[in-house]
Amino acid sequence: MNGYDILWCGKYSQDWENKLHEHTFFQLVVVSEGEAIVQAGEETLEAGAGDVLLFRPQTFHGIRPREEKKGTLRLYDVKFDVNEAGLFQKLWELPVQKHLGGCADRLHIQPPGPITPGNPLTSALT
Repeated sequence: MNGYDILWCGKYSQDWENKLHEHTFFQLVVVSEGEAIVQAGEETLEAGAGDVLLFRPQTFHGIRPREEKKGTLRLYDVKFDVNEAGLFQKLWELPVQKHLGGCADRLHIQPPGPITPGNPLTSALT
């Protein structure tokens, strides 16, 4: 058994607003082209080519292209469940911004909220 299950992978152009929503799984979005306005929890930020966004379960979030850049936002999207407690904990606790060297300029992650009861959070991932 893997420590995760991939639920969805996609590559698409977005010229529409992804309204605020939430779900029970993680979502990883890579901006490959264009600029976006991102709402994640209480935070609003700008994201551009090379930025990686991680949305935690049960966190309201949405993405829309910048008005003046409409039609040029291209994204990679991976939605996944995490079955291993240590991996879940590490993803939940990632810092708000982290430099990723050659992989991406920034990793934007909404600040962690309270961990809901029932999530099996235990040891650290090595």
